[in-house]
Amino acid sequence: MQEEAPNVMERASEDTGPAGAIRELIFGAEDGLVSILGLVTGVAAGTASASFVLLAGVAGALSGAVSMAAGTYLGVKSQIEVLKRHLDQEEKSISEHPEHERAELVNYYRRRGFNRRERHVIIPAIMRNSELLMEEMAAHEYGISPTQLENPLQRAVWILIAYIIMSAFPVLPYALFGRETALAVSLTGTVLALFTIGALKTLYTGRSWLRSGLEMLFVAALAGMAGYLAGIFAAV
Repeated sequence: MQEEAPNVMERASEDTGPAGAIRELIFGAEDGLVSILGLVTGVAAGTASASFVLLAGVAGALSGAVSMAAGTYLGVKSQIEVLKRHLDQEEKSISEHPEHERAELVNYYRRRGFNRRERHVIIPAIMRNSELLMEEMAAHEYGISPTQLENPLQRAVWILIAYIIMSAFPVLPYALFGRETALAVSLTGTVLALFTIGALKTLYTGRSWLRSGLEMLFVAALAGMAGYLAGIFAAV
C-alpha cells in the first residue's frame, strides 16, 4: 500500500531554530543599524535637540521594523505558494503517472553515473516510499525539498526582532547624552555592533571571526556611504 504523501506545509514548520533564520537575523540587524544610524545622524545634523533626534529615531525604528517584517512575510509566503504549486503538480504526476516518474528516475540516476545494477536496487526502493519519491523528484526537477520550505511568519518575526534590537544602538545614546556626545556614541556603538554581528556569525559559518567582522563592517560602510552620497546629490 502506498504511503501517504507528505504534508508540505507541516513539514516546512520543522525548521524553527535561529540557525535556520540566520539570513533574516543578519539582514534585520544590519539594516536596523545602518539605516537608523543614517536617520538619526541626519536629523542630529539639523537640530540641537537630542530629544527630537530620539523621537525621530524611535519612530523610524518602529516603522522600519514593521515594514521589513511585513515585506519579508509577504515575499516568503509568495515564494512558498509558487513552490507548493510545483510540489502539488509533482505529487499529482506521481499519483497518476508512476511509470513516467520511474523513467525520469532512471534517466536521472544514469546521468549521475549509477550503473544498471545499482539503479535496479535504488529505484525500486524509492518507488516504494512515496515520501522519498516526492523528495527525489522535487529535488532533481525543481531543485527544492519539501522539508526546507521556509515559515513566513517565523522569518518575519526574526527580522522584526533583529531590526528593533539593533536599532537601539544608534538611537539610545540620544536618550542618555547631549546631541554632540550622543552622535559620537551612536556612531561608535553602531560600528562595534556591526563588527560583533559579523564575528558572531562565524559560530554558524566556521569562518575567521576577524575577517567576517571586518566584512560586515565594510559592506555596511559601503551601504551607509551610498545612502549619504544619495542624500547629498538629492539636496543639490
